[in-house]
Formats: sequence, C-alpha cells, structure tokens
Amino acid sequence: MNSTISLKLFSFGIQKLHDPNWTGLELFDKLKQHVRQRVEPKNMLFETLQNGLLLHLGMWIYEEYLIHYEEEFIEFEGEYILWYLEDYIDLLIDSGVDQNEPLISRTIEQINSFNILYNDDENVYYGELQERDLELKQLIVSLSEEYEDSIQAKKLIYAQDFAERIFHDRVLCEFISKLLLVIGFDGTEEESEEPKQWIKRKYLQSWAKKAIIARDRGQCSKCGRNLVMELVASYHFDHILPLFQGGTNDLSNFQLLCEGCNLEKSKNIIPVNTSIPKYLQIKKSKN
Repeated sequence: MNSTISLKLFSFGIQKLHDPNWTGLELFDKLKQHVRQRVEPKNMLFETLQNGLLLHLGMWIYEEYLIHYEEEFIEFEGEYILWYLEDYIDLLIDSGVDQNEPLISRTIEQINSFNILYNDDENVYYGELQERDLELKQLIVSLSEEYEDSIQAKKLIYAQDFAERIFHDRVLCEFISKLLLVIGFDGTEEESEEPKQWIKRKYLQSWAKKAIIARDRGQCSKCGRNLVMELVASYHFDHILPLFQGGTNDLSNFQLLCEGCNLEKSKNIIPVNTSIPKYLQIKKSKN
C-alpha cells in the first residue's frame, strides 16, 4: 500500500464528510440501499459488522477519488493534475502493472519531462502545465479505461486502511454517528422533530469488544479509569449516540465506559473525549 495515496484518500474522505451536498445526496443514497435491504450487507447499521459502515465508507471514498473521479479532477488545475497522475501511476505499478507497458511508459515520460522543466525553468514549466491541461486529463481517462481492473483490485486494502484510521479517532466516529442523524437516517422529517429510535439493541460479538477495548486502551472513555488492569471492575460498551436518540449498532458508535460513567450517562449524549494519545506534553505557561 502506498502511504502517500492512503493519506490523500483520508484527507479527501474527511473533505467529503464535511460536504453537505455529498453527505445529503451521495452518502444518503448509498446507505439507503443497505438500510432498505436492496444490497448486501442488508443489516448494515442494524448490527455490528466487520464489513460495516466504515469499510464501505472507505470503498466509496476510494471510488470517488480513483474510479468515479470525473467531477473531481476536472476541477484540478496545473500541478494538481500532474500530482494526481503520479499517484495514479504509483497505484498501478503497486497493483502489478508493468511500467514498461506502452501507456504506462508514455505517462512516466510525460511526468519526467515536466520534472525536468521545473528544474530548468519554472515559468516554462507552469506555462506547459496550463497549455497541456486537457492532454493530461485525457491521459488519466485513458489509464482508467485501460487498467480499471487493476485499480479495482486495490480498493479493499485502501478501504480497510481508511476504516481503521476513522475508528482510531473516537471523536471522528462520533461525528459520523451524528452525521447520520443530520442526513435523516432516524426517520425524522423536520429539523424541529426530536430524534427517535429506529434500531434495536444487538449483542456485541467478541471481535467487536476486543476492537473497542484496544482502541480505548482498556480505559473508561469519560473518566479514564483503567478497566482492564482492575480485574473486578465492570465495563460497558456504550452507544456514543444512544439508540434512544437515533444511534446505530455500527462499530463506529461504541465506546468503553466504566459502570459508574455509563449509569450516569444513561440515555443522554455526553461530550466524547479523543482516543488519540497525547505524545507531546506541552507545558502551559503561567501568566
């Protein structure tokens, strides 16, 4: 897996999740197909699945960026088109495509010629990029048509990486859970209408429990009490967004709480603390 492409996909995905047009139309429609049991998995959101929302979100983002990209890269200009083309070639080579194949070789030559221009004369470089903009875009179209199967073959591995990055960040998981309410998946039709329960509670399988405990490092997400070291401590797998208020059983909607914090929370919504560890301890200056 190419780490540069992985990070760009994550950045692109975060951008999409903050785009009301995409979430309210594209994301809503894709999820609707699962919720209405038209496509597999038909129990998405209703049950905690390893191939649940986060994995599918990763696949949809991958498709948007590298497969159904027309509306995206058409807005790119200059160096952005060239950088996108470089990523495309790297992905194809990682997929096993021979870099000596005519179309791949020609594309690499194009990229190298621009790099040489940049080193020789930046003004000429930028001028050439502007003049050959449509040519570079057509080159991307040709690559996508010729090597669609190779691009598709890498989708799952990048989708898994995207899902793991999202799950690692508990605050981002909370954002996604609440986003489902914003786009109307609890069945409410008016903004003034209170969220309502539309999913029944399901028993968590052992793999899901282990994932939540590992992500939260065995600590209560609210008070920080270590629940794994204290063998007699009771811990609860809490719905970040309660089912009573429109939450789901997707893995992204769970956190670890101690018994006391869980009872205190009850059916309420409480602020979610970050799950990302603080490696940099910055001392605050005293005024």
